[in-house]
Amino acid sequence: MEIQARVGALPGVQSASLASYVPMGGFPSKAAVSIEGHPIPPGQQAPRVLFNCIDPPYFKTMRIALLLGRSFTDLDNESGPLVAIINQTMANRFWPREDPIGKRFNMKGGREPFVEVVGVTSNGKYQTIGEDAQPFFYVPLAQNFASKRALQIRTLIPPELLVAPVKELIALLAADLSIMDIETMKQSLEGALGFFAFRLAATLAAALGIMGLILAVVGVYGVVSFAASQRTRDIGIRMALGANSHDILNLVWLQGVRLVIAGVVIGIAVAWALTRAMTHLVAGISTSDPVTYITVAILLAGVALLACWIPARRAMKVDPMVALRNEKSVARVTGNPLKRRHDLILNFVETVKGYARHEGGTLEGLTQARALAVNAKTVAERTEAQNALTATMKVLFAVVEACPDLKANQNFMALQQNPSSLQGSSSSGCRPPQPRCIRRPPDSAQPLLLAG
Repeated sequence: MEIQARVGALPGVQSASLASYVPMGGFPSKAAVSIEGHPIPPGQQAPRVLFNCIDPPYFKTMRIALLLGRSFTDLDNESGPLVAIINQTMANRFWPREDPIGKRFNMKGGREPFVEVVGVTSNGKYQTIGEDAQPFFYVPLAQNFASKRALQIRTLIPPELLVAPVKELIALLAADLSIMDIETMKQSLEGALGFFAFRLAATLAAALGIMGLILAVVGVYGVVSFAASQRTRDIGIRMALGANSHDILNLVWLQGVRLVIAGVVIGIAVAWALTRAMTHLVAGISTSDPVTYITVAILLAGVALLACWIPARRAMKVDPMVALRNEKSVARVTGNPLKRRHDLILNFVETVKGYARHEGGTLEGLTQARALAVNAKTVAERTEAQNALTATMKVLFAVVEACPDLKANQNFMALQQNPSSLQGSSSSGCRPPQPRCIRRPPDSAQPLLLAG
């Protein structure tokens, strides 16, 4: 106690206190707590609650708010009644909807003596930054011996300046007392039980977030830029018809704005759902903190809108002549099916001519053979004419219909179907002029009769 009083009197020291444990500085003690008037049921164990042994200035030095009752005093010593100060979570768990001041519990699982509650403090972090609120209580050092003690000092000057004076004072007052470690509260919080794990996770999350932001920006830029390039012809025509550059900017930029707004809304909804399961990984802010959501949404939307503005700005500078040349190139592309149709029609005509020549030659030979047979006078002439007529008849293939039609041949059918299909595929482009319809002969037309 003398060390604590002498250190508190050093220049630059606001207050000093002693405790058996420093928050997030190790593993605090636990006690099996039994509430007076609520015996432990048979077969069950008393709940174990963390506690710390402190001196009266502890709450002032650590700035722990006292919600109800009083703090410890010098009268809370070994000759006084046993007292304790509990936190709010312990009060709510063991005495719900009751005033905990004056209630008693013991620290030995149901055996005497009982400890009286004289105060209630706010909740704190006792082992790790990310822990949930848990029951905790404090007892006076004067009533509970602790061989290991920690000296807490709140300073008015940089704490590093007091390291040497505090060491000299401890060596003067207790030369055989070993000092295990000297660190500031900031250094303690940066340890493994403090913010180290959170900072590591935050760094990894930030790296992944930056990568995601880059991918999102590149994706939005690519989509908007591609859409603008696909509308070059449309943009050129609009400008040729009198649209100004601001109209074109709004046309392209608003297309990207719709994508950004949809992405931000969906992203906020998904983030809100995921943070429900990340409560233990968030410290210092709420998982539903509106400032965080608004700030991140504005940042992402601003970067994405900038990515939309760049291709929109480039679309403003489209030359209408470029669009017209692009339209001509499109017309050339859509004209290829027409060229193929033209070539197929020529093949069709040449094939018809070939069939016509073949049929004409066959009919001419048949006519000549028949004339020879009619004009033959001798048996030898008749025999020769009959043989010629028979040979000619073998190569003749006549189809008797109401009207002779080229569709009777499969080759003509295939040739006629190809131009029709090409006409359908090219209907979205330049539609070729339709050929005039040829009237079929009337149904009363008599079939062609070949008599031998």
